[in-house]
Amino acid sequence: MALYEGMRSKYSLGGIIGYSGRMFDFTPLNNLGKTPVLLFHGTADNVLPESISRQSYSRLLGHPSVTYVPMQGMAHSVDPTGYQMTSTVKFL
Repeated sequence: MALYEGMRSKYSLGGIIGYSGRMFDFTPLNNLGKTPVLLFHGTADNVLPESISRQSYSRLLGHPSVTYVPMQGMAHSVDPTGYQMTSTVKFL
């Protein structure tokens, strides 16, 4: 949802953080500008496979600031470690 809405926004955003983020084929990339994108996904997600975020990351590779962080062993949830990670703090 964060990727879809963030990329459709008419406003300049400080960043987009996606947890288990899926980018649909029809998600527009033209409004992204230089907005940094940070994607997290649990490698043990049993609701949405990790490949979904990896595909989103691959689609964004030409973007100036995109980072993908696979969360080892995490299921479909947001781990407190994800909030406290140095990359998250630096990103914000």
